Amino acid sequence: MKKKGISIISFLLICLLVFPPMAGASSVQVTDVKTTDWAAPSINNMLKNNYMHVDQKGRFWPHRAATRAEVAETIVNALQLPLNASLALQATDLPASHPQYKAIRKLVELGVMDNRTSIYPDSQVTRAQMAKMLSLAFHVVVDDKNEAKFSDCGKRHWATNYIESLADAGIVQGKPYQKYDPNGNVTRAQLAAMVSRGLQFKSQMAKLEMAYDFLGKTYISTFKENETWVNETITMVNAERKKKGLPLLVHDPYLDQLAVIKIQDMFEHEYFAHESPYYGHPWDMATIYEYQFSSFGENIARYLSSPHDVMRAWMASAPHKENILKSSYTNIGVAVKKDDNGKYYWIQLFSSK
Repeated sequence: MKKKGISIISFLLICLLVFPPMAGASSVQVTDVKTTDWAAPSINNMLKNNYMHVDQKGRFWPHRAATRAEVAETIVNALQLPLNASLALQATDLPASHPQYKAIRKLVELGVMDNRTSIYPDSQVTRAQMAKMLSLAFHVVVDDKNEAKFSDCGKRHWATNYIESLADAGIVQGKPYQKYDPNGNVTRAQLAAMVSRGLQFKSQMAKLEMAYDFLGKTYISTFKENETWVNETITMVNAERKKKGLPLLVHDPYLDQLAVIKIQDMFEHEYFAHESPYYGHPWDMATIYEYQFSSFGENIARYLSSPHDVMRAWMASAPHKENILKSSYTNIGVAVKKDDNGKYYWIQLFSSK
């Protein structure tokens, strides 16, 4: 009996996971998730933000299949969507007294779930159904040209494009042997992981650290480096314009993002010119990425190691100086990146809005 008691205590110590509290919140104790579990960080994220919950005994039930109602509530909580909605639900199997009624109604209103006579709120969700819901909820562009491929998701499967597009965006992952298991149920651990990745994707898009390439039909990283140099360069441009009595240019983060894309394109396609073999002219690239403008200009440079050096070079060149001092331009964006040989590439983009 004594040995058995020791073993039970040891088991509880191993399984107990105490999440650090948020400011003003008590810690969350989970008795069935170990800190070494693959989904522990995602579960931590869900619980500390009150996007998901444990039961009265502190159990998260990570391996239990999630229901449609649980998925709806988690997505609504994670996206911090208001629960008010004027939509009349057609569902006859979802009474207003259901705990997740408002969450489901909100997702139906947003088109994430269908407004049908049967919602099946307590039915388990398949990984294919989850892919569709996540795509719609997090506004992921779904197309039929994706790098991610799974051996059990052929072209005839209704959810293949949702699954592959989500995988390209980094929101879902496969299982061993390059399989996705589209008809398998989504566990609560998987739900936590998928929604956490969805929030990360949403954050990257909001910070302009990722963009959808409408030409290549894929998501690409647009992380901005050397932000201090970017700001210094724009300050120097406006100093030159001020000397001439010209309006100062507005620092446009969307132009920064386009400038990052242009430099990455030069690296990938091994060229140094205003016209890209992939995107075409700078204004063509801006149009592809749905940037609105009335006029557009670009300065490029390479092998210069400071904002002062690149600005001095541009101001010594008549065409580049003309862009910097063009009175009709209103916005500016800049990017600086190193190539594989440690050489800096610079892009200035100008637009009139």
